[in-house]
Amino acid sequence: MATCKYCAIEFLPTARKSTGVFCSRSCVGHYGYRVSSGRRRDRRDQTFMNNVDVRSKSECWPWKRRVNKFGYGCVSYNGKEELAHRVAFAIANGGKFPDTHACHSCDNPPCCNPAHIWDGTHRQNMDDMMAKNRRNPPVGERNRGAKLTEEDVTLIRSLQDRDATVAARYGVSPSTIRRVRTGAGWKHLPIQEATS
Repeated sequence: MATCKYCAIEFLPTARKSTGVFCSRSCVGHYGYRVSSGRRRDRRDQTFMNNVDVRSKSECWPWKRRVNKFGYGCVSYNGKEELAHRVAFAIANGGKFPDTHACHSCDNPPCCNPAHIWDGTHRQNMDDMMAKNRRNPPVGERNRGAKLTEEDVTLIRSLQDRDATVAARYGVSPSTIRRVRTGAGWKHLPIQEATS
């Protein structure tokens, strides 16, 4: 037995009973998803919803399957690779995908709750990011693209060798070494002044 997320009635999930989370198509629609017409679309949307961890209407509904390197859910939908939150938005809006971006109000990439997703432009998404102070990228070793450690940077700054020689030793370009030494890179680490 399962309990319907909308009306709290216990029911026996079957292939015809929505996603196994709701007792009827009516409850799916009331909970925020519009039920689409056509048996194939219903089956496709049901399969999609089986991969979403549906919780209360105010909570995030995380995608349970594959995610990309940025944490957004990925799914093959209508023969095309789509982001899961865009598909959730489309299902909730009668099959209409967002015009440009499907933006999260919760700032949780795997979230597929349509109440947390809004249709916006790239500019609106960037303004939202700045307003929420999410612009600061990870610095130093926390940046996933970093090839040097803080210990390496401290040592590089103390070396007197040519940039090309040091670059070859650490497997980076001479311009990277130059940026480290001048303080243009790894700005969060102070440059030690040479003592005479």
